[in-house]
Amino acid sequence: MGILFINQHMSELFSFIKGHQIINVPDQHDVDPRLMSHVDLSVFVANDFIVVHKNVYETVKEQLMSHYDITWIKKHLIQGRSTLGMKYPEDIPFNAIQLKNHFFHKTAKTEEEILKRIPLTTVNTNQGYTRCSTLKIDEQSVITEDQGLARLYTANGYDVLLIQKGFVELPGFSYGFFGGAGGRIKDDIVFNGSLAHHPDEAAIIRFIEQRGLRIKTLHSNKLQDCGSFHFYDAET
Repeated sequence: MGILFINQHMSELFSFIKGHQIINVPDQHDVDPRLMSHVDLSVFVANDFIVVHKNVYETVKEQLMSHYDITWIKKHLIQGRSTLGMKYPEDIPFNAIQLKNHFFHKTAKTEEEILKRIPLTTVNTNQGYTRCSTLKIDEQSVITEDQGLARLYTANGYDVLLIQKGFVELPGFSYGFFGGAGGRIKDDIVFNGSLAHHPDEAAIIRFIEQRGLRIKTLHSNKLQDCGSFHFYDAET
């Protein structure tokens, strides 16, 4: 079984998910109200642990305890210590990404409980919304619209598809981030919207399918940045 952390307002869109536990992450009231439902501002999922902001920790823990005992909870679930804020970069402590051999984030702002546990080389980024700006396809491959991140990933040996910026909606902002509009669930790359509205649709599909993965969409409208969704493989 896996665990899927989602925006609590999107439950109906994930009704197709079978065989995994869905965790509805509460709104985060310490950040900009336009972003308060974004999971990647409250939750960080590594390959072998989960760190959750203190404001939403108890609610997440209660949902997990319907499937896992307290021993599992203590081993895998960690309560974060960061204090979040309304403006960037005070809202980014959890917005990081782990790849095969590296951890990428603006490390001066990273949640300390994450940094204590990550057994990888840390790479500092200028882009604090590292997770939002990056769609992780597998441990070796990413898609991003951020040129600075693309250079960092490439320099550290990762396969990168650099796409055009924009074409992702985020209510209240000029545009959202591509990484915030998708996520991986087992062998599916799932998008909050249709790639048909993105000018790099063909390249994105090719990049994903070359890696043996499928594409699923939650609806047929334009891509929308929802703060992504996180999948934790509890079986590994």
